[in-house]
Amino acid sequence: MTTAIATDVGRLLGGRGISRWFLAPARAHLWDSRRRPSGRRCASDVVATKNEPAQTRTSEKSKEQQQRGHNDDHGQAVMLPGAKTVIDYYSWAYVWPRAVRFWNRDLCVATILWFWHKRLQREVRQEIPVGSKVLQASNVYGSYTQNMAKHIGPLGTFDVIDVMPIQVEQAKKKLQGLPQASARLADAANPGGNPPYDACISYFLLHEVTSKQKREIVNALLNHVKKDGGKVVFIDYHRMAMLHPLRPVMHLVWALLEPFARNLTRFNVWDYAEKPYSFTWTKKTMFWGLYQKTVATAIVPKYDEP
Repeated sequence: MTTAIATDVGRLLGGRGISRWFLAPARAHLWDSRRRPSGRRCASDVVATKNEPAQTRTSEKSKEQQQRGHNDDHGQAVMLPGAKTVIDYYSWAYVWPRAVRFWNRDLCVATILWFWHKRLQREVRQEIPVGSKVLQASNVYGSYTQNMAKHIGPLGTFDVIDVMPIQVEQAKKKLQGLPQASARLADAANPGGNPPYDACISYFLLHEVTSKQKREIVNALLNHVKKDGGKVVFIDYHRMAMLHPLRPVMHLVWALLEPFARNLTRFNVWDYAEKPYSFTWTKKTMFWGLYQKTVATAIVPKYDEP
């Protein structure tokens, strides 16, 4: 196993410049880190350089769509809106096949989450009853996806979506033999499917999208659960304690690789909701504030008697 990991690391780094990993996230962080959760357009949403010829941008975009997108009914390459951020900032993690093969291991997930991955998975399962109808807003590396499908059981349904075709393929492989589970290509900002769901899950998704996308995803998931007790579970990063021993390390990681993560240290998840008063909100922090579980539960509407 060690040899396989070492081989994948060598291949992953061999054909790509390390600076490409760091420069784009660092630029986006400068624009987006202090952006409030409002409807205003973020400068980080604009990826194409203004000085670049329009014709070049168009041809590169078409080529990128053909490589990373999917085909519509007319056979034309189509890229979902959320896929643009993934391709521009997270190709090193979610797009390159060698990268996907390398990161899609429980050992990698455990290391990234400082070996809190099992505890965080248990926190999600505590909120989801067996037999529920659940929407998972993105594919998750490691064994999380199949563990959730097994927890829901054959009496429920587990619908996994992702904006990248390669991630959908990975999810389908993990869910083989679990008829209650399925995976499809969709954007978390417009999940589609068969709502309303008993619960929707956002598992370390919000810290990887822009402020505008955070708002769109939060509201889309809130609108996809039942109005009488439906839940949306958000597991993500949080503002850690000032004396947290990992504080310098995490801030360095966020600055270099996770340009949109620091907004979650400044704002609560409900700050992105258009109608937060329609839900009851609970927040639990873990590991001295590094992680959070925020749960939105739809309030049962009460009608005045005539």
